[in-house]
Amino acid sequence: MTVDAFGSLPSLPPKARLVVEIFRRLAAFREDYDEAVLRGLMTVLCRHMAAAEADKVMSDVMIMHNEICFRVPRGLAFNDPGDAFASAHERALLLLIAHAAEPSDDEAAAEAAEALGIDSHRVLRICASLVARSLAGGGVDVASGLPVRDRISGMRFPGHEASLGLSR
Repeated sequence: MTVDAFGSLPSLPPKARLVVEIFRRLAAFREDYDEAVLRGLMTVLCRHMAAAEADKVMSDVMIMHNEICFRVPRGLAFNDPGDAFASAHERALLLLIAHAAEPSDDEAAAEAAEALGIDSHRVLRICASLVARSLAGGGVDVASGLPVRDRISGMRFPGHEASLGLSR
């Protein structure tokens, strides 16, 4: 019998899992600077959108990831690619992007940035907004299906990794 220490965790919609996986793979790339990781990420994105949109997503995500690396030199806590659970940083990152897409959610985006340990987050929120727009251009609505206010609570990814092309 498996016991879940967090109780019943809300599952993320597949597109939100895809967004977290993008950042996990970028973090893996930063460890070795193996370009095969980036090519693999581009392949995954092209399964979900046209190549031009995937290229735009890659560009915007890399800019945002650079801003995160500048603001948090020790890095964020990312789980391994394909992991069924999202770390606290991954949840906050997802929420930052989801909230940055809507100007009316600026306070929630700021809260998510602060949950990442980033107090000076104006540029990061701009980057997150660009990522949200490029993802939307590729048909990925990050905010769709996420629980409304306590979105930074634990989230579990159900076993749909293979259908997303995220298997290890």
